[in-house]
Amino acid sequence: MSSATVHLSVPGDWKLWYKHMLGYAKDKKVSDFINLDKPDIFSELEEPLEPECPEEATAEAKIAYDIKVTAWKIKYMKYEKLNQGMTKIRDVIWRTVNATELRHVHSEDDDVKEIIHLLRDQLSPMTADYQDDVRTRYHDLCKAPKNRGIEKWLNDWSLIEDDIKEADIAGQFNLKKDFLNANLAIDAGYAQAWAKNVRHDKDVISLIELVKDFKERYREMGILKGDKPMNFTTLNGRSVTFGNCICRARHRYTQCYYLNPSRKPPGWKENGEKRTQIDQALKNQELKRRIDHAISRDSSTNTDMVDANEAVLGGMVLKQSVPQSIDHQSIDHQSIDHQPIDHQPIDHQSIDQQIRKISMNSSHSHSYLRNSWIFDTGAEQHICNNRTCFLSFTPANENAEVYTGDSSTKVEGYETVRTIMINEAGKQFNVNLTNAAYIPNFHTNIITWKPCFHIEGIYYDGKDFRL
Repeated sequence: MSSATVHLSVPGDWKLWYKHMLGYAKDKKVSDFINLDKPDIFSELEEPLEPECPEEATAEAKIAYDIKVTAWKIKYMKYEKLNQGMTKIRDVIWRTVNATELRHVHSEDDDVKEIIHLLRDQLSPMTADYQDDVRTRYHDLCKAPKNRGIEKWLNDWSLIEDDIKEADIAGQFNLKKDFLNANLAIDAGYAQAWAKNVRHDKDVISLIELVKDFKERYREMGILKGDKPMNFTTLNGRSVTFGNCICRARHRYTQCYYLNPSRKPPGWKENGEKRTQIDQALKNQELKRRIDHAISRDSSTNTDMVDANEAVLGGMVLKQSVPQSIDHQSIDHQSIDHQPIDHQPIDHQSIDQQIRKISMNSSHSHSYLRNSWIFDTGAEQHICNNRTCFLSFTPANENAEVYTGDSSTKVEGYETVRTIMINEAGKQFNVNLTNAAYIPNFHTNIITWKPCFHIEGIYYDGKDFRL
């Protein structure tokens, strides 16, 4: 513990200084002699006395004496270790406490706990004063930093929750909501994406973990400095830095082809050995959760997912514009063998092939069908083509696929998808589809009936073919 760590000079310093002293004392194995809630006083601990030599010079007396000396050495070593720890604690006190306050100490030889007790009487704030101080600091944190650094601001957010509990004013603030609102001024898209998750499940993440997540986000954006950063292109005049991904490359989780298969370029093939290493790393549930959240947050802030003339409602897209007539000149009229078909007889089979080709080429269009959810009584698997709908995500193995007619389609991953249903009264409600397959180029989203028939409150209307 260096003298620059923390100083005690005003009442506002007491809580943090005392906490640091307890931590340092624990490291030196003398916490009972520092903790004001414990009765132990080091100065009352007697130093072990060395045993006296026996008067009789017999073999039995010598053996008994040797045993006593051995026991004394053990006790003395323990005592000396405690004494050294207390000496270091005393040294830290004299280096970190304001000289004005140390004048109240009667003697340098006073017991360390007595000195700390005296300092508490002088500098520990009254309950009402401390509560006011915590409230003031909290309201300051609710404003995005301007003249002070973002990293210090985030660090203060990490500490404020404990301060609120110590001040006995827990429950008076909505910490996560206020934290996210404050971050809107820095990264609105990311903060809004997190706000949506917290609103659905307030316990999805702790405040400490939320602050850590934003630190990582701001490091990736280049706002905060990371360890040994690598600079890439600039973002709004700032260099962007990335840390090591679990695939050992220098990029964000969201840009990793192994973790985010939707980013894979055509023809890219993964390395089997690296895939094994990644699968092993993903067994760490905390790491897996962070990666999943990072990919979901990044996808949620991507405004290119939907056309400008489309309004998003949960898993559906409602067209606002009037459908326009098809410009036949804009369609690539090429047959399968790539021969031009101008001025040739109509080939109905070729037209059918082109229609299916256009339907499946969803990576270059945002059709109503692609963004709709189709109820299928014959399908065996829920299918979703939108990564942002997944609440959790596990990459699939290389051979995972679903059969579509007489062909098959590669599956990029599985997990739980959230979509929205609307009942006859117009009320919206969330539906979580478990074990859904992620196929980014699939032409639509499918809800299969078999896993849903047992869900209370959902019924199939066979007459009108609706849920």
